[in-house]
Amino acid sequence: MGFVNLNEMDSEKLTGTNRKILQGDNLTIFFLEREANVVQEHSHPQEQVVYLQEGRLKVKIEGEEENIVEAGNAVQIPGDIPHRIETLSNVRIVSIYSPARDLSTIPRP
Repeated sequence: MGFVNLNEMDSEKLTGTNRKILQGDNLTIFFLEREANVVQEHSHPQEQVVYLQEGRLKVKIEGEEENIVEAGNAVQIPGDIPHRIETLSNVRIVSIYSPARDLSTIPRP
């Protein structure tokens, strides 16, 4: 795909969330701006890495202690493991999934 100018990419607007999605053959990247809310416990087959650019998160991964994540830190979530993420403030997140997600299975505006 080459160079992607994220500043020119349209955002998808969902309730409390603006997101841009970059889909590759082997990974998917979500660029998220999200208001304080809760993503209910769920799982997916992809490994996920969440890099928090701004704000604070409360993250619970099955089998681990709940943690508060501050800006500049990341969370690595294995595939098929239930997890829950609460945004404690307005946040900016880069969320990377591998292998690539099937975009037909995620909510779209």
